[in-house]
Amino acid sequence: MDHHADPRLAEVARRFGRHALTDPVALRSALNQSGSAFTADEIDALVAAAADPGRTGPPLNPTVAEKENRLTWSGPRQRPPTRKLPSRGRRAWPIAGAVILVVAAVAAGVVVFFRNQDEPPAPAPDRYALDQVAGRYRALGARLLDGAVRCAQQPAKPGELERVGCDAGLHSLTLVTYDVPGRLAESRKLVEDATAVRSAATSGPGAAFAMRELASGESTIYWDADSPRPVSATLVAQKTGLPALAEFYDTRQFGVLKRPEVPGAAFASGTLWAFARSHVVNEPSAKCVAVAATTGTAETVKCPTSDGAMLVFSTAADRTALTDLRTENAADGGVVPGSVEVRTWNRLGGPTLGQLIRFVTADDFSPTIYFDHDEQLVYGLFFGAPGSSPDALLERWQRGAG
Repeated sequence: MDHHADPRLAEVARRFGRHALTDPVALRSALNQSGSAFTADEIDALVAAAADPGRTGPPLNPTVAEKENRLTWSGPRQRPPTRKLPSRGRRAWPIAGAVILVVAAVAAGVVVFFRNQDEPPAPAPDRYALDQVAGRYRALGARLLDGAVRCAQQPAKPGELERVGCDAGLHSLTLVTYDVPGRLAESRKLVEDATAVRSAATSGPGAAFAMRELASGESTIYWDADSPRPVSATLVAQKTGLPALAEFYDTRQFGVLKRPEVPGAAFASGTLWAFARSHVVNEPSAKCVAVAATTGTAETVKCPTSDGAMLVFSTAADRTALTDLRTENAADGGVVPGSVEVRTWNRLGGPTLGQLIRFVTADDFSPTIYFDHDEQLVYGLFFGAPGSSPDALLERWQRGAG
C-alpha cells in the first residue's frame, strides 16, 4: 500500500476494508464517515475514479462517415487548452491514482496471503538441542550445559515426565523433570551409600545438593530445585575424582545453594583420602596441600601440623614402587642404629592391611613412621619434630589409625 500517496486513503482501507475502495457506493459512504477531512470535490473525484478509473472523455462513435473512409467523433469540437487547468482538476486525478494504488496493494496482499498459506510450515525446533534443553532446565544453573557436546532423550522412569542425557566430555549429565516435587526426596538419598569413601550434602528451601565418591573412583554430584517445576541434575565422572568434579559443577552456576566443601579437598583420589582421613582428623592443626608427585608416586599430599610434625600421604605408581619404598625405609642407612622396627599393622584388630616401619633419623633425630596399604598401593609417613619422643609419635599414630 502506498501510504505516501495519501495517508487518508490508507486509513479508509484499514477501517472499512478493500471492498470500500472498489465499490463507488461503499466508497462514498466510507469517505463521508472516515473523518479524514475529504472535501466534497475530492469525494466526487474519488468516487468517479473508482467507477471508471480509465475513462478520459466522450466515447468514440465507431461509425464510418459516408464518402469518407474514417471514424467520426460525436463529441463537441475541442480547442487546445490556452491555460492551466483549475486546481480542482489537478488535485482530483492524483487522488484517483491513489485509489488505484490502494486497490492494487490490497489485491497484492491477498495474493501473498494465499501464497503463504500454501507454503509448508517451518520445522519445529529440536527439543533436545543444547539451547532447548538449557532453557527448560535453567533453574539448575545459568551455564548448565557449558562444555556439553550433545543431549538426547532417555527412557523416563515412573514419576518422571522427562529424562535427558547429555555428553560433557569426561563427565555425563542426566537431567530429569518429575511429575510432583515429592519425587525429589528419593533422589536426594544419593549420599546414603555406605561404600562411599567421601560424601557431603546440604539442602535449603526448595533445593538440595549431594556429592559422593566411591572406592571404584566414580564420583557423583546431584542437585535439584522444586520450582518452577521439580527438576534435578546428576553429574558423574568415572576417574577424575570428586574435587575435580566439584570444580566442574561450580562452573554450572547453580546459585540457589552454596555447596559444602569436598571432604579432603587436597586429595584428588578418594582412595588416598580414605587412607589418610582418620589421621588428618586426629590432627586438627594439620593443613593439607597437594604437592608435585615424585618418581614412583602418582599423587602426594603434605599435612604439616602446628607443633612441627608432618604427615605425608602418597599413592604408589605401581606395586614395584611400593616394594622399593618398603626396602628403602627398612634399611639401616641414615638412621640411629637399633631404631629400625619392621612389622605389620591393622585397624582395631582387623585384618592385616600393610607394613609399618619405625626409625629415628641420624641427622636431626626425628622419629619417623612409615605405613602402607598393600591392596590399595597407598602409603604414609609421619615425621615427628626433631628430638621428639618416638613412643609419643607412635601413640599419636595409633590414635589416628584406630
